[in-house]
Amino acid sequence: MEEITSPREAGGEKQNGYTTIPNQIDEALRLRLRKYAYRKCATQLKSFAECTKNKTISVVYSCNTQQEELFDCINSVTNQDNLDLLRAAFLRGELQKTHTYNDNMKELHKRLLLIKEKQDDELREEIRLRGKQDNTTST
Repeated sequence: MEEITSPREAGGEKQNGYTTIPNQIDEALRLRLRKYAYRKCATQLKSFAECTKNKTISVVYSCNTQQEELFDCINSVTNQDNLDLLRAAFLRGELQKTHTYNDNMKELHKRLLLIKEKQDDELREEIRLRGKQDNTTST
């Protein structure tokens, strides 16, 4: 895992005494905070999901309380103060990248190769067994 140790490595620039964060990184931080909010509000999310089961249009009226509780919980976590704390932690280099696109593609490629090798081995074994059967029936 690669760790970003300075704002410059993150692509941040100094403007008016403040370090700016590139939009792509800022969006990633917002997404990270949103995912954290969903984990933190799991009970409210589950309650709302249970309420919406087997309902269609009536969800709007019958699950209003659960929806409000869920939104209140999520909004309490994804507020501007928490986003600012996350940005500051990023700029101090305290956050690590959890993955990169290339790492994910390499891992996927490895898995696909292992599956193909396993399939090839199974096919070779099947051919070998059929060859033995043909030899025993022809003699």
